[in-house]
Amino acid sequence: MNVNVSDLKCAANLLFQHLEATGHTQLSFNIDYYWSIPTEHVYNVYEEPHDLTIGQISDDLSELMRIVEGDSEPNVYALAWLASILRAAADTMPGDANPGDGGVAGTE
Repeated sequence: MNVNVSDLKCAANLLFQHLEATGHTQLSFNIDYYWSIPTEHVYNVYEEPHDLTIGQISDDLSELMRIVEGDSEPNVYALAWLASILRAAADTMPGDANPGDGGVAGTE
């Protein structure tokens, strides 16, 4: 499977525009820690993952802010930090129904 970075950028921009248009100009989290599956296990759906670790949204955000402020260079792994924050937002923000499960994020 291949995807163009420009398509992902367009999708991200549309989603962020949607957040702003619906009044979500700042995200607030009442959670910080999350389960993290090591990379060597996360895409092997034929075996139950083990050796789970704990990630922290505040740490991920801090690393991203270091890039924003110019204290750290952008790097590919920063996508993982961004992904954890976006996942937490999608899982906890009230709002649009998830087309995949018919529910509303953050209400299960």
